[in-house]
Amino acid sequence: MRKCLVLLTVCFYSVVTIAQNVGIGVPDPQNKLHVGGGFRLDTLTGVGGAGLVRHDANGVVYGIKFSGSSSDVLRGDGTFGAFSIDGAIGWLLNGNNGTNPATNFLGTTDNVPFNIRVNNLRSGWIEIMSGNTGWGYKTLLSNTSGTSNTAIGTETLSSNLYGSDNTAIGNMALSKNVGDDSPPNRGSQNTAIGSLALSNNTTGFYNTAAGYGSLELNMTGFQNSAFGINSLRHSTSSNNNAFGAYAMYHNQSGSQNNAFGSYSLTNNTSGSRNSALGYSALGSNASGYDNTAVGDYSLYRNNSYFNSALGSNSLYNNTSGHDNTALGNYAMYNNTTASFNTSVGAFSMYYNTTGFFNVAMGYKAMERNTQASFNTAVGFGALQGNSNSATGYYNSAFGYLALNNNALFGHYNSALGAQAGLALPGNVSNVTVIGAETGWNTTLSNHINIGNFSVQWIGGQTGWFHYSDKRIKNDIRDDVPGLAFINRLKPISYHVDIDKQEEIANTGKIETTSELIKPVQKDWEGKYDIEKIKMTGFFAQDVEEAAKAINYSFNGVHNPKNGGLLSLDYSAFVVPLVKAVQEQQKLIEDQNKKIDKQQLQIDLLIKEMQSLKKDLITQKN
Repeated sequence: MRKCLVLLTVCFYSVVTIAQNVGIGVPDPQNKLHVGGGFRLDTLTGVGGAGLVRHDANGVVYGIKFSGSSSDVLRGDGTFGAFSIDGAIGWLLNGNNGTNPATNFLGTTDNVPFNIRVNNLRSGWIEIMSGNTGWGYKTLLSNTSGTSNTAIGTETLSSNLYGSDNTAIGNMALSKNVGDDSPPNRGSQNTAIGSLALSNNTTGFYNTAAGYGSLELNMTGFQNSAFGINSLRHSTSSNNNAFGAYAMYHNQSGSQNNAFGSYSLTNNTSGSRNSALGYSALGSNASGYDNTAVGDYSLYRNNSYFNSALGSNSLYNNTSGHDNTALGNYAMYNNTTASFNTSVGAFSMYYNTTGFFNVAMGYKAMERNTQASFNTAVGFGALQGNSNSATGYYNSAFGYLALNNNALFGHYNSALGAQAGLALPGNVSNVTVIGAETGWNTTLSNHINIGNFSVQWIGGQTGWFHYSDKRIKNDIRDDVPGLAFINRLKPISYHVDIDKQEEIANTGKIETTSELIKPVQKDWEGKYDIEKIKMTGFFAQDVEEAAKAINYSFNGVHNPKNGGLLSLDYSAFVVPLVKAVQEQQKLIEDQNKKIDKQQLQIDLLIKEMQSLKKDLITQKN
């Protein structure tokens, strides 16, 4: 009885009924049953372990035991077990299995854009109506009316409002592109692939950038193409094409340039209309324009204009020289300030620095020319030795190794033919040699040599004319000897010895044993045919002695001061021959006068004899 009273007392104080709410352990219950603290329900202990509370359709509460496996999930039928997709249920955060790609997917079943967020900011966007696709943090974050854009990477196209048909792949690619709804196409149809590619572009259009930092600082420039890390990175202009790492890296305002190759036109800032193909081609050019460089390091130091270089290292050191053309590896390599030169062939005009208006065509043609100008060399090694002085000018050499040794002060020289003028001294001028291997015996200036030692005939339709105008002659004297000179000459017949002729002519000349300069004494078909011909003439030494014997300064003998073959000008014999004929004619005339006088005397004597005979006959009778 006492226990019952105690229980009733506890219930009185512990259970408070306000309106129809019941509170246990709380003075002011806020619900139908409000328990202040934990409670125990014996009907849950029968599940045999920890679990969840559930109820049936009649409201009876009972427990659901945990399975003990961390990979089990609560299924739709109110039981725990292994996960399996058997309908439209949620995806697990730690992965799913047993999916069916034919029916299971992430996305929507209507045309509402698919949106993914990170930090509550757009990080994935697929939209059917506008054709925009974005994947990455803040991609297409600000887009309003831009359509058909593709953005992949952190903040790609994040500022775009109106730009359309853009493709941005890479961190910050086209991140500042805005576009412009008037006029159309501003900020549209750009392609940026690589971190920071076209990252500062705002309204530029028709640009393509592939590579880290390519076209990074471009804002409004259009129709640029940049392929390679940092290609066209600083460019803000238009119509440039750069292909290769750091190609046109420093370009700012230069336009209409084409650079193909790593570091090609890398330092160009304001130069325009340049074309560079090859590693570091036009690499140092900053403001030079209208240049074309094809080959690694071609026109590398150039900062000038109107130059064309084709070949590795061609015009490498050119700085301010302009209007030059160099074709061939290392052609005009050392040219610095010289202009208006044309050089075709590997190493042609290699050492030229300041010489201008030169033309060199052939391997190592004019290779050593440094300062000389107005020269023309066509052929392997032609004018190769022309060097060291600005006075080796106005030379023309056509043929293999023609005028190869011309050097120092040789100028106004002309050579036509293989090895023509090859052994001319380097200081002779105004010399002309025509024909293969001609000029070996020429040692002085102002000479012309036609034909080599094997030539058998030189001629033409008319004779050779000499200037002989009275108005150009001074110190005129009638002192040419005739018979006194002619009578001392000794006409002979002979055969030429070609080998001996070459031996004497080449004595003291340049060596010809290198790989580049083959021996000129080399035999060839027909070389010795002239030895079969019986010649007539004089010994030059005899003619020279005959002239000296009578103190006659005869210009028909050439005796080289530097050694070599003596030669005769047979046309010079005409003058003393004429004089000899005149002297002989005078002798004849004088003799005729004597004869005539003697004939008169004879006739007179005959008459006198006839008269005496007649007188004698008369006296007899």
